[in-house]
Amino acid sequence: MDTNAVVERFKAFGGFSDTELSDWLFLCDDAAGETADRTVENTDNSGTSDSLLVQVAAALAFYRYAIIQSVNSISFRAGDLSVNPRISVEKAKLLLNEAEKAAGHLLRPSPDFSCDFAFRTVDVL
Repeated sequence: MDTNAVVERFKAFGGFSDTELSDWLFLCDDAAGETADRTVENTDNSGTSDSLLVQVAAALAFYRYAIIQSVNSISFRAGDLSVNPRISVEKAKLLLNEAEKAAGHLLRPSPDFSCDFAFRTVDVL
């Protein structure tokens, strides 16, 4: 996967300047690696497939950026008006969900550590 393409897509999502972007490149690198690890074997990483995987990696990086920003977010409310200048984590998660849905046929399921149980198979010898 082309990490530069992930960075450019992430930059577009956040409207970052080149100076601002340099602080968040690690998110793009991490997300590109994780997305590549989740990619189904024998996937043709050219054309549409690569574009979908880049979209997933950039959306994952942007979601993590939104989470980090929400921790440091200062919002206020005055009557019926509320102002939160940071990116909405929920909207970033929607973006990630849509990207994963579009690339679903190219990805193995993401590990979900919130399960209370799991079905396993048992081989009989």
